[in-house]
Amino acid sequence: MRIGVLTASGPNNTHEGRVALTPPDVRELRAAGHDPLVQRGAGERAGYSDQEYVDAGAAIVHHRLEALARAQLALGIRWLEAPELEVLSPGTVCFSLVRPALAPRSLRAAYREAGAVAISGDRLVDARGELPIRQRMSELAGALAPQLAARMLESTRPGRFGVLLARVPGVAPPIVSIIGAGTLGATAARQFAGLGAIVHLLDVRCDHLRALASRLPANVITRESNAGAIDQVIRFSNVVVLAVEDADGHAPTVITWDHITAMRPGAALLDFSVQIGGASASSRPIASPDEVYEKLGVLHMTMPNTPALVARTASKRLSSALVPFILQLAREGEPRPAWRGLEDAEPTP
Repeated sequence: MRIGVLTASGPNNTHEGRVALTPPDVRELRAAGHDPLVQRGAGERAGYSDQEYVDAGAAIVHHRLEALARAQLALGIRWLEAPELEVLSPGTVCFSLVRPALAPRSLRAAYREAGAVAISGDRLVDARGELPIRQRMSELAGALAPQLAARMLESTRPGRFGVLLARVPGVAPPIVSIIGAGTLGATAARQFAGLGAIVHLLDVRCDHLRALASRLPANVITRESNAGAIDQVIRFSNVVVLAVEDADGHAPTVITWDHITAMRPGAALLDFSVQIGGASASSRPIASPDEVYEKLGVLHMTMPNTPALVARTASKRLSSALVPFILQLAREGEPRPAWRGLEDAEPTP
């Protein structure tokens, strides 16, 4: 199978440097008989040179459209744009980390018209029924949460008072509230707790919280998520982390403008659900941590592709998870229905 490895492209990708396959995994696919075609510079922002890909057995393709025209499987981070779809051969499988169903309706129609088969990273299900790529990116985002929050709380910014997330003698520990106890929320809870913060972890699934509680540090307090609990915790939190998703794959609004008004002056809000609509009424997507913004005294971090901030680490995690699916696709000849990304519930155009 001819596998095209593309550079990250598209709007709002200021810090997007992830690459779908790293040179060691290209070498593995080459040894299995596949033909990797790597777009020039695809791995540069993750620290992988073109020469490393050549040494791994890949051919370097200088033009993106050439890679797309030749590939049977195109591996990218974002969905393709309409002009790019025109050069594809019918039946080309197009992988993206960003859910194709979140693309504009006209672009989804262009995928179908081109005969392209879109598969989504957060829909690739393994033999155990797990979602390894989605899980790995969520783990990275959760692990990044304290790092991002710490910078937001520093007194270098106007209106910030300077709150240290680590516990120090003689000072009350900071308080962090996390709404959503999935992979991202649970990972963030462990990371914040490791610094010494008092963490409130909220979720609507009581059985899930019960199972988590025994595996979390003692300074993580699990709580059933409801309007009353949210009203209470946001008032005294230094940091609020949102990581929620409903059954339809969209983010319910759990933080209202009244909540923002009630939060502590100088608090930080990190909305990791912004890619699927945002869990706060005050959230809007930003392209970079440099674009964090303040609303009613609360600093907002709402970058959809947060794992891109650690492009090399994220690329390693993505690539190793993707290889088994590529090998399975080559054996079976077409993607399994569960992997396909255009059949999600359609968002607002």
